Amino acid sequence: MQSLREALPVKLVCIVQQGGVACASAVRDYLAWAAAQGVDCVIFREFSHLTADYRRNGTARYIDAARVSVEDLLADCLAQSDLAATLQPLERTRGYYFHNLRLRHASGMEVVFEVSDYARMHQKHDSERVYKLVFFPDGKLCGDWHPQHNLLLDCADGQQ
Repeated sequence: MQSLREALPVKLVCIVQQGGVACASAVRDYLAWAAAQGVDCVIFREFSHLTADYRRNGTARYIDAARVSVEDLLADCLAQSDLAATLQPLERTRGYYFHNLRLRHASGMEVVFEVSDYARMHQKHDSERVYKLVFFPDGKLCGDWHPQHNLLLDCADGQQ
């Protein structure tokens, strides 16, 4: 990990869930471990909120059973005075389908608590607006993660 840290910033994404990081003491332990490793950023992410359009398969059932609310987890963390004292608020961000709170840990590490909502994402994607730009290796600039959807520019064909 040392050579990796020297070459580029290291971010860890922790999907909070029952049986894992699900309470303030687990967050405290995870942050202490990450800081000891020299990690630059830890993101605590809630399972994305799914719509009824998603199949009620094993994955969806697991998400429902294991979900930990990031808002509740953050409230639990801030209620612990020793943990709250190590976290300095930096910024709150609201994207088109997610929102997060960025904090600075006493170690200097950035800490993010994040939630996303796929119902909101699909609603935005179904509109006429472009919410993301994805440039694919084949020279296509699209407004979606799928290289055949919402083609905006095709550099390979010389179309501009």
